[in-house]
Amino acid sequence: MSTTLSLSSLKRDSGAFAMLAIDQRESMRAMFAEKQTEPVTDEQLIRFKLHALRALTPYASAVLIDRQFAWQPAIDERAVSSNCGLIAAADQFIPGADEIVSDVIIDEEVNPEKVKADGAVALKLLVTWRPDRSADVRIAMVDDFVARCKKAGLISIIEPVAKKRRDGRDWDMSEGIVAAARELGDRGADLYKAEVPRHGKGGENSFATKARSSPSSSTDHGWFFHPEFHQTTFRRRSNGRARKGPLASWLAALYGAT
Repeated sequence: MSTTLSLSSLKRDSGAFAMLAIDQRESMRAMFAEKQTEPVTDEQLIRFKLHALRALTPYASAVLIDRQFAWQPAIDERAVSSNCGLIAAADQFIPGADEIVSDVIIDEEVNPEKVKADGAVALKLLVTWRPDRSADVRIAMVDDFVARCKKAGLISIIEPVAKKRRDGRDWDMSEGIVAAARELGDRGADLYKAEVPRHGKGGENSFATKARSSPSSSTDHGWFFHPEFHQTTFRRRSNGRARKGPLASWLAALYGAT
C-alpha cells in the first residue's frame, strides 16, 4: 500500500484551499443547451473545459476533472497550471427519467495508478444519498473507494448529495444532508464535501456559533468552508489550519435537524 499524499497537495502555500471543479458532464451540456439552439457537442464541452482550465488553474490550488470529456485532453495539452493539484473524478453518473444524475457507481475506467502517473494527487467520488435506499450499498461503495485511494497513495474525497425519495413520498433535504454526514462522514475519506449549509445564507460566523453550541456526535471531524458555488467542504484530518467540530452535529445545528 502506498503512502497517501499530504493534503498540502491541494492547498496554496498559505495553507488555504482554493479548489476548482470542472468535472460537470451532462449538467454542463444542459446549461449550454439553455443558451443555444444547435446541439451541444462533446467537442464543444471539451473545448470549453480546456479553455477554463488554462484560464483558471493558475489561480486555483487544485482542480477536479472528469474522465469522460477532459482528463486526457487536459493531460495531453498540459492545460493545467503546474501550481495546481490534479483531482480525478472517479464517479460514473447514471441518469434517470427526471434527473441528470440519478445514481452513481465507481467508474472502473478510472485507474488510480494511471491517473497518479498522469499527475493526480486525489480522487473524488460523488455519492447519491436517498432516505429510501440501502445504506449498506452506499457504505460499501465508499469503503471500496477509500481503499482504492489508499492502495494508490491518493487523497480520497467523497461528495454525498441528498436526493428525493424514489417512492415519491415527502422528504426533507436538510435532514438528508445531516443523515448522509452521520452515515458516511467517518468512513475514512480524507475530505468530506457537503452541500452548502442554508444555501450560503447567514455567513460563517453564524454557522460557527451554532456549531459550537451543538451537541456532540460520534462523527468528529475538522471542517472548513470551501469557496465553491453550492458546496461546503469538510476536512477529516485534524492537521493544518482547518477548524475542528462535530461534522454531523454541526450540520444538524445549521439545519435545525435532529
